[in-house]
Amino acid sequence: MSGSSMQPALKDGDYVLAVKQPRFIKPSVGAVYGFNHDSLGLIVKRLASFDKNILKFKGDNKESLSSEEIGEFKWSQKKTLYRIIFRV
Repeated sequence: MSGSSMQPALKDGDYVLAVKQPRFIKPSVGAVYGFNHDSLGLIVKRLASFDKNILKFKGDNKESLSSEEIGEFKWSQKKTLYRIIFRV
């Protein structure tokens, strides 16, 4: 593995343990989160940026959806964000 390539944090078939991200704790850029996307359903991606309640995500895999394709996730009282803390 070269230093410039990034291996995906998750592989097809992995199970994850996730916890609901408390709204009073700022999400961590670089951490992996799950959320319900308006058109894609439940997805798991790495947090690329966070500004107020606007989150942008990216995938680790080259074939993954781009940040532009995913779009912004507007974190609100009606939308839940889950931090992935463990995978099997």
